[in-house]
Amino acid sequence: MPANSVDFDKQLKGKLLEMIKWFHGFCVENRLRYYVLGGTMLGAVRHKGFIPWDDDIDVCMFRKDYELFLKIAQKELPDFAQGILNQSLARAYDA
Repeated sequence: MPANSVDFDKQLKGKLLEMIKWFHGFCVENRLRYYVLGGTMLGAVRHKGFIPWDDDIDVCMFRKDYELFLKIAQKELPDFAQGILNQSLARAYDA
């Protein structure tokens, strides 16, 4: 665990950046359209990075791209992200 909250914040934002870069590459490779919104968009435009108090990434996809993402991701998503995918699938089909 980091020594203080500043260290933790840096580590968290480093991981978030790593995740969004991976996600972007995955989407480009598979020709999936997505966009950022909310705090992620505001941080990118206003802060050239993250909003200081933000601790997540906000992305959105059109339904067609999202359904294709779910199909491809079941086969190609890294192990660390499979739990997230399974939660997304459960919510998508519960609605």
